[in-house]
Amino acid sequence: MRPRWCVAVGRGRVPDAVLTLAIGADKTASEHFKHTPPSPLELENAIVTVEDEVTRARDLMPAGARICTTDPAIREIALLSGVSGLTEGEPLRLSLDAMERTFNRLTQVSLGRPAV
Repeated sequence: MRPRWCVAVGRGRVPDAVLTLAIGADKTASEHFKHTPPSPLELENAIVTVEDEVTRARDLMPAGARICTTDPAIREIALLSGVSGLTEGEPLRLSLDAMERTFNRLTQVSLGRPAV
């Protein structure tokens, strides 16, 4: 079973607050993707669902906070998004803009176009 996605907020060893998110690759795929590759509408609905769920954590997060993960699948998305030059285990930053470009490339593929 894959780990649950959580947002933990705080500065000490024990978080001040933790919110478990109802998202994940398996959940998203089973609920939204009925075609291979997924249709543009399936992709958009999946993105909206994940964005809505992540937005629930916004009230917990102080200004300037960052979302961090150790999930290797997210690291792979970052690498596909153009974040490069880092060795395994090193922290990296995936900007919202880079993530959006990656989703746009995936949408192009779902339309039968090359991923530019």
